[in-house]
Amino acid sequence: MRRPASTRASAGRSAGKPKSRNGKRPSRTDSKATAKPKVKKMGRPKMQSRRMTLGREYRFDRAVRQALKRTGTAPLKTEWIQAILDGFGDTSLKADDPYVTSALTAAANSEGPVLQCGSGPMTLLLAIVMQRRSEYLWCLEHNPSWAQSMRSLLKAYDLRAGQVIEAPAEAFGDHIWYVVDVRTLPKTFGLVLCDGSNVLPTGLRGVVRRMEQNLSERCVFLVRNTKRPKDLDFASKWAKSVSAPFVLNDVADPFVKISMRDRAAVEALEADRVLTIYGDVSEPEPLFAQVQQATKLGAKRSA
Repeated sequence: MRRPASTRASAGRSAGKPKSRNGKRPSRTDSKATAKPKVKKMGRPKMQSRRMTLGREYRFDRAVRQALKRTGTAPLKTEWIQAILDGFGDTSLKADDPYVTSALTAAANSEGPVLQCGSGPMTLLLAIVMQRRSEYLWCLEHNPSWAQSMRSLLKAYDLRAGQVIEAPAEAFGDHIWYVVDVRTLPKTFGLVLCDGSNVLPTGLRGVVRRMEQNLSERCVFLVRNTKRPKDLDFASKWAKSVSAPFVLNDVADPFVKISMRDRAAVEALEADRVLTIYGDVSEPEPLFAQVQQATKLGAKRSA
């Protein structure tokens, strides 16, 4: 007779196989149904490599130091400007943007110190230009942490020409501007860079109303963010009130240039007030609508 398996051996063979509630072992189909679903592994987020980050920082540092080696009013190289803008991680500005080139050219030829309303990547570029000229850049900033960061950066490169003043923002009727004692600022500025928007402390309205006594008779204004109708209209009317030429540049990102040093009789300015970048655009009626129309025509021609 065949000898039966021992009880201990059979218990060992069946110990690792679970049984269902009715005492039967589950089939393969049942085991697959009760198996845990596989969780799809999420890939790691794509991040810039350390080599890319170090490379950008190296180009930034080299560009600043090379730019500071030269003196005088010679223009900064395009590659330096781009490396500095890239170092800030700002993709809204490029070295060949009309506003960037116009601001740096105006700073190199300004008749006196420069006032910048709000700090940013242009602060470092302007400070370099002014230090090469042995002049000063005064920058107003309402964000304490950003003001401190800009001061630290200027100090790291010994850019004493750049002075960042921390000033809180406050509403003044129809505009917002900085709470700053103008007596601590230079008596006259030869160039002012600001935004057109009156909902920010960087607006033109605050400059002309709060710092009129600190503006040179030959001061030049560069005003960005002039896409809002009210802001553009205010800039145009104020330029006319001081008999200064008003020029709107750059279709993609319009900015205004108001040159008080080129003042003339109002009658003589009528012909000059044609906006050079738009060709046939004339005195505002309203100005913003004409700019929009000219921008659309320009887009169609380029297409």
